Formats: sequence, C-alpha cells, structure tokens
Amino acid sequence: MGNNAVFSDLLNKIFADKLNVEILCSLYDKNLSVNDISSMLNLEIDELERHLEILVDYKILTKIQNESDVSYYLKEPKVCDSIIMLKDALYSLSIKSNL
Repeated sequence: MGNNAVFSDLLNKIFADKLNVEILCSLYDKNLSVNDISSMLNLEIDELERHLEILVDYKILTKIQNESDVSYYLKEPKVCDSIIMLKDALYSLSIKSNL
C-alpha cells in the first residue's frame, strides 16, 4: 500500500468519526487522563478507551502509564490546528453560499 493509500485510510478511519475528532481536540496542548476526557466529553469510559486505543494504534496519541493513572497526549498539535482550520473554512463556505 503506497503512502497516499495509507494516508487516505488514516483519514477515513480516524477523522470520519466525530468522536475521534472531539477526543483529539480535547487533548490539544495538554495531557489528560481517561477520567478527565470522559468528564469533558460526557462519555462512558469503555467507549472512550476503545477510541483512545485506536488513536494510539495510529500513532496520533501517546499513552503514558503513571503509577495510579493513564494519560494521553496528542503527538502533533498541528492535527488539531488542521481540524480547526478545516472547520473554519467549511463554515466560511456555508456563510458565503447563504448570501
């Protein structure tokens, strides 16, 4: 599978799921525990952990095991920056089409 195919697969599997996008943006510029993310996004721990493991498998997040807790952080904040820029661009397009 070429690099373009791998990238397309990553986009389809990760960014097509709204919950993955919300998780990624919740971790922007900070480490958070599963409980923190769960509270912030109002998600059940089991569901959240499945999504977190997928994001770790795709090497978008890093999992840090502490003595009493597990936390996650976004390896590259530009991922969230890109999501925000895309949302802004799409919002601008929708505004312009309604004029």
